[in-house]
Amino acid sequence: YPFALGHGIRWLSKFKCYVKDIQSLERMSHIDTIVFDKTGTLTLANDQKPNIFFHRDLTNQEWNAMYTLVHQSTHPISRQAKKYLAGEGFHEVSTFENIQEITGKGMEGNFGGQCIRMGSAKFVGTKPHAHSDFISSESQLYVQIDEEVIGYMEFPWQNREGIEWMLHQLSYTYDIYMLSGDKKEHAASLLDWFPREEQVKFECSPMDKMEFIQHLQAEGKQVAMVGDGLNDAGALRQSNVGIAISDDHLHFTPASDLILQGNFLPYLPKYLDFSRYGLRLIKASFVLSLVYNAIGLSFAIQGNLSPLIAAILMPVNSISMLVIANLGMNIRGNSLKSHIQI
Repeated sequence: YPFALGHGIRWLSKFKCYVKDIQSLERMSHIDTIVFDKTGTLTLANDQKPNIFFHRDLTNQEWNAMYTLVHQSTHPISRQAKKYLAGEGFHEVSTFENIQEITGKGMEGNFGGQCIRMGSAKFVGTKPHAHSDFISSESQLYVQIDEEVIGYMEFPWQNREGIEWMLHQLSYTYDIYMLSGDKKEHAASLLDWFPREEQVKFECSPMDKMEFIQHLQAEGKQVAMVGDGLNDAGALRQSNVGIAISDDHLHFTPASDLILQGNFLPYLPKYLDFSRYGLRLIKASFVLSLVYNAIGLSFAIQGNLSPLIAAILMPVNSISMLVIANLGMNIRGNSLKSHIQI
């Protein structure tokens, strides 16, 4: 059991899939339901610059304060805002005070006597702006300085490459769901890949995501949660297997059983199939061991085996199981290598 699954962890790590321990790999093999976060998991930030909808011009001091605030967050939208602001020449300031992140809502802090908040429309106390037409998935980051809502930055997002194929493959074996803190209008073509209305839920808070996992588990489901960012940490911890997606090796969620590099997410069906194979191999080796021992026991009861022969044959049983585990996982691992481009 530990030898086969240990080999499995070693093989998966070659394909940018890092499993915490052999118990996590075993739980992967029992999964029957997969829940996906949207932003940063199924969708990726677009390289285009954001659209800025501010009702007044900001001073360099205010822009620098905004950069300092998003610099402290690992949320996908914050990272995209940081990238844009850094490209515009703004930098971090050291006099920012009382910075805090409210999970799933936004960031706030004090700079030069001003209270600056950045996050969702509800967080800054305004209504979200909705477009009449959505060509691509987009997310909005609202800005409030003191009591004044300045407006919002709208970041274009795109579906992660290979996601449609992945969801199509998973739907044959697993029940799949998508949870998002965004509004339904921001889902774009993703809705086409979840045909039933109950498969998608929008405007979910971190607590809503965790409670949704609990509801599925109460129905007897073995649930894997796939997410990115601190707002998914509760759901990742609650799930039977938490899969954290990381596009930046410096940003990952520790409350997870597995860390998967973002551009390898489309291979998730292969990784899950590999874990199921590992458990089947263990069961097959146990069956072989039982047959081996039953035959040996029948000879021993008849008195046809000398103690010396029995002492030799007994460790052969253990060695044979290790050989089966080694060869079986290596053969399957090499097969996996031919399907995954590193």
